Amino acid sequence: MRKRTRSSAGFSFIELLLIVALIGLITTILIPNLMDALHKSLQKRTVADMHAIATGMMSFYTDMHGGAAAGTRVYLADYDPIAHGELTEMLVPMYIDHLPLRDAWHNAYDYYFGKTTAEYGYELAFGIRSRGRSGVADSVAYTWGSFDPTLYDHDILWLDGLFVTWPEGTPNPSGAGNIDCDQGVGDGSEGCDPANSNQGDPNNSNDEPDGTGPGNPGKNNG
Repeated sequence: MRKRTRSSAGFSFIELLLIVALIGLITTILIPNLMDALHKSLQKRTVADMHAIATGMMSFYTDMHGGAAAGTRVYLADYDPIAHGELTEMLVPMYIDHLPLRDAWHNAYDYYFGKTTAEYGYELAFGIRSRGRSGVADSVAYTWGSFDPTLYDHDILWLDGLFVTWPEGTPNPSGAGNIDCDQGVGDGSEGCDPANSNQGDPNNSNDEPDGTGPGNPGKNNG
């Protein structure tokens, strides 16, 4: 009797099913980890961009402050949003090589320009906000503090020398206080007025109790 052997030209149906199942299992395990690593990288890149932008802004601030002391007066709007092109003309190339238009998620940064609060000095002159992965603002008010770095949709906010909200583990200058901002700044329709801020609890990283904090179910923080 002739012995049957499996053809080396292909796989049996059962073997193909096992291969497909194995590929599916590997994909299920790897894809979430790869996506998390991707968004973590984009978050870090956005924070690094904001650090670089902030350095240029503070250099400009220092020069303008010195000019005011010498008798040059500069009058600034009250934390109104400023167009990317206008800010580029102010900062590039003297204070920063390049002013990014968008964060690492390809969402437009919100830029703010401050005001002169005394005849020869500035107060809270600059602001930068990234709306995170979602591109949707978290809130109209921000409490100083870090947040879980896996909340990629969370806003990252820098105002006049310090990060107000930032992913945990990112170095941040000291400071505290609630910063009142209006949503919709990205379209230039509204502004941000940190001058209306009040002292907040640095240990409380949630937003004001208006239902729009980081845990707001209206925004996916996962």
